[in-house]
Amino acid sequence: METLENAGQAKDGIIGGLKSIVTSAEDKIAEVYDNSTVQAAKQKLEEVVTEAKFYAKHLEELAAEKAKKAAVCAVETAKEHPAMTAGVIAILGTLAGFLVARSIYKK
Repeated sequence: METLENAGQAKDGIIGGLKSIVTSAEDKIAEVYDNSTVQAAKQKLEEVVTEAKFYAKHLEELAAEKAKKAAVCAVETAKEHPAMTAGVIAILGTLAGFLVARSIYKK
């Protein structure tokens, strides 16, 4: 549960960062319109895009880390409760089979 709470906090922080980037971009675009120089607009836009790429890369790394932790947790749970795991897999397999059969016969 603690991991999920940390993930939520990290997500909120990253979303806040991305929102500030968008706000900054909007401000810089408005400023460029006031200066009306294309070269300055290009440079400022490149700065904003570079910063957005940095945040996107950070978000990607965070998501990969959380996915790895979730996979390890799932494996540990499966090892601790093999009967429950087998039951869940059986139910999901039956549900998937039902949905596939339904889509085939619906045509």
